[in-house]
Amino acid sequence: MFIDLLTPEQTRMLQALLIHLARVDELVDNNEAAVLERIAHETGVPLHEAPGYAPPWPELEGLFPQRREALVLILELLGLAYADGNYHPDEKALIQEIAERLQIHQVDLALLENWTTRQMDLYGEILEMLGGMSQEE
Repeated sequence: MFIDLLTPEQTRMLQALLIHLARVDELVDNNEAAVLERIAHETGVPLHEAPGYAPPWPELEGLFPQRREALVLILELLGLAYADGNYHPDEKALIQEIAERLQIHQVDLALLENWTTRQMDLYGEILEMLGGMSQEE
């Protein structure tokens, strides 16, 4: 949603983290796959070319020194984590660790989680209004 605020290097790290996050709960459902495809389209990096790895923490911290970009990273990760309707404990743990490393306070993370759930609810409402489409369509 806010990927255009990231540098190319930050975007590559985001994509790698998204792929890693999608695999954390050992299930990549259709909604999560759709988010990954959208990100691949926005970044121009096909999924098969994007690495999916746990972040080297110093590299992650060095890539996101500014609060705004760190918040964008967390928002995009939350969007994927909530895409399947199940914010898995392992996904939550990874996002919390990333937030801590980027010095995003717990209160701010809770606000981002709340915003994300409200967005997902609104998205579901509009899909229903558009004729009962599922998020997978």
